[in-house]
Amino acid sequence: MPDPMWRKPGKLLGRVRAAVREGTAELRDPHTPDLPPVYAVRLGWRLQKAGDIEGARAAYTRAVASGHATYAPLAAVSLGPLLAGRGDVEGARAVLQVAIDSGHKDAAANGLLNLGLVLLNAGDTAGARAALELAVGTGRKSCVPSAAHYLGGLLKDAGDVEGARAAFRTAVDSGHKEHAPAAAFGLGVMLSEAGDAEAASSAWRRAARSGHPKWAPQAAGRLGLLLAKAGDLDGARDAFRIAVDSGHEDEAPWAAVRLGSVLQKSGDIDGARAAFRHAIDSGHPRYAPSASIDLGNLLAEQGDSVGARVCYRSAMDSDHADQRAGAAYILGTLLDSEGDLPGARAAFQTAIDFGDAGMVPRATFSLGGTLYQEGDLGGARAVFQRAVDSGHPVAAPGASYMLGEIMNDAGDLAGAQAAYQRTTDSNDPKVANPAHLALARLHVKNRDYAAARVAYQAVVDSGDEKRVPWAALRLGDLLKFAGDLPGAREAFRTACSYPGSRAAPEAAVALGLLLHEADDVQGARAAYQLAIDSGDRDEAPRAAVNLGRLLLETGDSSGARAAYEQAVAFHHARHSRWAEQILKHLGPVG
Repeated sequence: MPDPMWRKPGKLLGRVRAAVREGTAELRDPHTPDLPPVYAVRLGWRLQKAGDIEGARAAYTRAVASGHATYAPLAAVSLGPLLAGRGDVEGARAVLQVAIDSGHKDAAANGLLNLGLVLLNAGDTAGARAALELAVGTGRKSCVPSAAHYLGGLLKDAGDVEGARAAFRTAVDSGHKEHAPAAAFGLGVMLSEAGDAEAASSAWRRAARSGHPKWAPQAAGRLGLLLAKAGDLDGARDAFRIAVDSGHEDEAPWAAVRLGSVLQKSGDIDGARAAFRHAIDSGHPRYAPSASIDLGNLLAEQGDSVGARVCYRSAMDSDHADQRAGAAYILGTLLDSEGDLPGARAAFQTAIDFGDAGMVPRATFSLGGTLYQEGDLGGARAVFQRAVDSGHPVAAPGASYMLGEIMNDAGDLAGAQAAYQRTTDSNDPKVANPAHLALARLHVKNRDYAAARVAYQAVVDSGDEKRVPWAALRLGDLLKFAGDLPGAREAFRTACSYPGSRAAPEAAVALGLLLHEADDVQGARAAYQLAIDSGDRDEAPRAAVNLGRLLLETGDSSGARAAYEQAVAFHHARHSRWAEQILKHLGPVG
């Protein structure tokens, strides 16, 4: 007849705990013959918690082997993952099936949960999905939150957004202290990746409010990033503060750095400084030096160069390879801008010596620039060549351009042309276009006007607002020289379409002259007026003189007089004198 202790474990739980904790050596040994299953299960739990996995496995095995209606399936639930942990997936599957088939509702549900996790870890996603879906379908509070959470992650990875959303929602709505916030965080990540920012914000807010030591600060940080990107700086500030206040060893200092950036953008400079200082004081190996750099940048913008240098040097003293190299590079840039070329040179060399693969080419390029400014052309040339040899997508073409400048200044036109040509291979128009312009000038010097036109056209086609108007102006000059007047007019019109550039008024005058010669009076008049309205000190009076000439030719003497008087008003050394002489020739009005 079975021991009555086996049939009433609830009443005996205290006695079992005490027996396992304080009882005889036989009751604390999983290999004791005829160990009652109630003791075996409890002993397995204690041994597992203490880290004695082999002892726990032995205890659970004894309980499973007993065939007891209650303790055998409970032990099977715990034994399955231990077997899987030692690589015995099939053994785990078999023993978990004991729990699933037992008829014990909680053991069966948790057996499905653990089977799903075992199969998921083994790469059997189809089997894992089936088991987890069944576990969720049991409705048992002991396993549904966990099963739904893991099922949501599985479906998310499989691209089943709607299925994952439903599973995560089940876990979130359960209110489970662990799996609800974890699922809310995962749901937010998925929805954010799917482009549903509003729903992602809602999910992360729920996780952030949970107070969970891990998921709340992570969700708050993600929420802060999302809101900052959307321009909601107040919302981002509040979210980052949740993460900062959590005290999480990683998320809190990271969020403090982000909070500082948000406050800086909002104009709260004192708040930004405090946030950066909070991250620095955390001593975090990554985020403390990052905050030092950000604080240094803020101080530099505020004109506190001394404070900025202190911050940069603090980051340079850290053990974080990326941050210390970046700090040295920024320090070099600051010193260079202040005219402290020896200090800049030393800082750039330090950035190089740190050996960070991403920073070395950039610091090498900047070091070359410092040497160039100091007049050490030989040293600059050698350093620029190292930057070229690095193949860095920005530093290499930039250094190639500077080599071209050095060679051009030295009269090595062939070497300069080759260096400029290498630079034009860059995908960044801001890097390639200066080289195109330099090449065009070289081609003009060599009287290769066709090649020059190609170089200028490349800049025009790039859409680089800073350089397109000048390239279009020079392209128009070359096309006019080549007799392509329609092409020249189009190029000048392109330059005129950038009214903020000083090239625009010069192009307007050139366009006006072409249209004047083509007897397009209205077009010429409009072009000249564009140049006059620009107020350019050279081209505006020049355009006024040409407009006066145009109007005289068309018989509009009063309009011509007004144009010449406008030219005089600019007080230009040459064009205003011409206008005065013409006005004298025209005589008094009437």
